[in-house]
Amino acid sequence: GTGPGKPDYIEKDKDSSCKNDIEFRTSDDGETEYVEVYRDDDKNISINDSTRIKTITIGPDEKYDFTDEFYGSDCGKTFYYAVRAFDAAGNASSPRAEEIVTTVKITTTTEEGEEITEALYVGDAGLTEGGASTEGAGVVLEGEPGEGEEGTVLGEETISEEEGAPKGSLFAKWWFWVILAIMVGIIGNGLRKKK
Repeated sequence: GTGPGKPDYIEKDKDSSCKNDIEFRTSDDGETEYVEVYRDDDKNISINDSTRIKTITIGPDEKYDFTDEFYGSDCGKTFYYAVRAFDAAGNASSPRAEEIVTTVKITTTTEEGEEITEALYVGDAGLTEGGASTEGAGVVLEGEPGEGEEGTVLGEETISEEEGAPKGSLFAKWWFWVILAIMVGIIGNGLRKKK
């Protein structure tokens, strides 16, 4: 009665304005019989019948990919995805949402004209599990989806380099400036040693 393991990952690759390539892998739990895939244009993905786009028969520790196509006004939207597994008795795993990472590139130029680029990866998800803050991605389910009640996933979020960081989200955070100052100090120290 506990349900299968949470799928290992789900990833999105934007193929065009009207297509996303989706890939996920199920857990090596020995119990997964099928999965449901959900799509929402909100990063806080609602897990319910209206956001379910696919039900796939698949076993444990298997990778699966498909292309999600949409039309009309949906072509201009950014969609976010989640997946959850079910066992033969219909018990559900916790949902796995796509991961959102913000990439910040820092480029400095040396006196010799050489450009040095450093990439700084910063997670940008506010995460909660059962009301308690967690490191990494978490999930909040309200009610039991599939029985007519809505659930919510506050998920691992992914911002691709094409989408960019949400306005004001990264630069307004104090820890970004601390990390940036440390990175600049490390680069400056490295340049001094190089001389």
